[in-house]
Amino acid sequence: MKVKTNNQRRPIIYGYELPPKVRAEFDCYESDDELSEARFFKYKGQFWDVGQFIRQSGPSWDGCHVLTAFSGILIKFVDDSDAVIVAYCHW
Repeated sequence: MKVKTNNQRRPIIYGYELPPKVRAEFDCYESDDELSEARFFKYKGQFWDVGQFIRQSGPSWDGCHVLTAFSGILIKFVDDSDAVIVAYCHW
């Protein structure tokens, strides 16, 4: 697996901090309260929902979101979970 990252810390953003237009994109939440408490981060101009990442059991990364059959995005929590480091991976 090839992993590419710049090790930049990306702050965790709670749902209530998202711009209204972006909040509308996350219609999978049943209520505004549920969305407000959800955690997100911004990567390559797009907001990503931390809850959509599958937890990893390996020591290097905390979660994975599959993009295609051959690629995905990895996250690692840092700073007591106030930020994540994001990587693109290709296998």
